[in-house]
Amino acid sequence: MRKLVYAGLLTLGLAASACLGQSPLDELKKKAEAALGQPKSGADGLSDDKVTLGLKEALRISTGKAVASTGRPDGFLKNEAIKILLPTKLQTAGRTMRLLGMGARVDELEVGMNRAAEQATPQAKQIFLSALTRMTFTDARGILTGGDTAATDYFKRRALRIWPRRLLPSSIRPC
Repeated sequence: MRKLVYAGLLTLGLAASACLGQSPLDELKKKAEAALGQPKSGADGLSDDKVTLGLKEALRISTGKAVASTGRPDGFLKNEAIKILLPTKLQTAGRTMRLLGMGARVDELEVGMNRAAEQATPQAKQIFLSALTRMTFTDARGILTGGDTAATDYFKRRALRIWPRRLLPSSIRPC
């Protein structure tokens, strides 16, 4: 169960950062990037706080959109970009089962994994929002000046610090 929730967290992070890249908030990102290279003074310059708040808001909106699109039936299963397939170690067994006429069982397992991720995604939203509240200006700078996966990498680092201890219901907390 822990691995499925972890997969859901990572997928949600990828989806959230992808939504950010496609959002109308690109202008905010451009202004923030410009401000990062300029001194804080000047009428057009953005303060560190405004840059951080703007990025937090953009990521909050993107996280909400990612949860809305993935945290529903077929949110993972019908999306080829994030569909959860059999783990590598089980793929040979899966192919063998299909050859033996047991493909329906393999399909059931894949559907079950995707349904579990779809159910875990709304719960993971709190973990991402909690990570946003802890974002510093240094974190924001890293996301804005980093590569395409910088936001995902930030969420991965922060979520792993938050998740096991506080935010999951006791019934699915890791041992």
